[in-house]
Amino acid sequence: MVIRCVLEALVTSHQKLIVHRDIKPDNCFLFSDNLADTKLGDFGICAEDNGFNCVGGIKGTKGYMAPEILKKQQYGRKVDIWSTGVLAYQLLFEYLPFPATPAKTTMSLFQSKPKLTFPDMIPISTEGKDFISKLLADDPDNRPTASDALAHPWLL
Repeated sequence: MVIRCVLEALVTSHQKLIVHRDIKPDNCFLFSDNLADTKLGDFGICAEDNGFNCVGGIKGTKGYMAPEILKKQQYGRKVDIWSTGVLAYQLLFEYLPFPATPAKTTMSLFQSKPKLTFPDMIPISTEGKDFISKLLADDPDNRPTASDALAHPWLL
């Protein structure tokens, strides 16, 4: 439910050409005991993405930032899709999919193209793995839009 709510918020913000840039648990707000009442908040570092002058700069929270941000490349709305994939993974497994260690910074981690793995101790369906893998595609062009992610069978 939380991921569905985040994606619904992203559909709206992305239609308005707004990139959130800081999707993480601390920015998902519950207004009742019902997870369907989750709201995405803290648009404090959001930026406009008009498709021509993509946003830039290293903004966001370590562990949730997309590879293109860490590589100091131009980026757009797909960074929010990446962060939503990290959030989905964390909600399921209680840790980040690509944790940095003191010896290996997050930036150097993505220069080596880490492989996404799923722990065996917590079962997840093939559809769930497919959903998270698509959101965490290294190439932003291979990530779904928020609307397409909402239509994924795992969320239906």
